Parts: sequence; structure tokens; C-alpha cells
Amino acid sequence: MELNWSTFVLEILNFLVLVWILKHFFYQPVLNVIAKRRAGIEKTLGDAKTLHSEAEALQAQYQNRLADWEQERQQARAKLGQELDEERVQKLAALHEELGQERAKAQAAEERRRADAMHNMEETALTQAAAFATRLLEQLAGPELEARLVDSALEQLAQVPEEKLASLRNH
Repeated sequence: MELNWSTFVLEILNFLVLVWILKHFFYQPVLNVIAKRRAGIEKTLGDAKTLHSEAEALQAQYQNRLADWEQERQQARAKLGQELDEERVQKLAALHEELGQERAKAQAAEERRRADAMHNMEETALTQAAAFATRLLEQLAGPELEARLVDSALEQLAQVPEEKLASLRNH
């Protein structure tokens, strides 16, 4: 096979034209597409980083809000506990006061019952003493004894102060 220089030169020229055509119509547009795609990827990465930093900021804000809410909840719980304690103390004080009043009423009723019982016993004792004195005096009755008893009663009445006499007259 023989080497033809004209064909060789034309082949080289053809190759150079092909390289120029590829570079101009194919390689440059591909590079432009790659550059656009790279710029899009860079933009997407930048947006993702921005979104990531915003998400971290929102997460920090959320964590702060949760901490604040937890603190508010603790304060509200403490306040509620304090209010419950105060109300319990008030209720206990009211209960103690009511129990004291009930005790006083019961004590007054008991004293009244005792006084009534004592009065009834005194009346019974006086009735029994009068009946005894009546029987005794009926057995010993006579003009002499009556005169002595009347004299003795008059002497004792003369010695009784005026206040007691008024009290006896009222009874």
C-alpha cells in the first residue's frame, strides 16, 4: 500500500475541520450545559445549606420554646400547688373553727343538762326534806314547839339582809 500525501493532508485537514466543528458545535454547548448544571447544583447546594441553617435555627427556637413552656408549666404547677396549700390551710382553719363552735355548743348543752339535772335534784331534795320535816313536826307538834319555831324564824328573818329578802320574796 502506498501512501498518498494528498489524501493524508486532506485527512488531516478533514480531522481538523471535524475537531473545529466538534469544538464549536458540540464541545462548547456541552461545556455550557455542564457549567449550567454545575451552577444549578451549586445553587441547589446553597439553597440546601440555607434551608439547613434555617432548620437548625427553627430547631433551636423550638427547643427554646419547649424549655420556656416547660418552665412555665413548672411555675404554673408550683403556683397551683401553693394555691392548693393555701386553700387547704383555709379549709382546715374553717374546720377547726367549726369544730370549736360545735364543741362550745355541746359543752353549753351539757352544762345546761347538768344544771337542769342539779335543779331537779335540788327540787327533789327540797320536796323530800319538806316531807320529812312535815312528818317530824307533825309527830312533835305542840303549842310550845310552834311558838319556839315561829320565834326562831322571826329572829333569823330579822338578821337576813334586805337583798336576800327581796330574792326570797321573788321566788
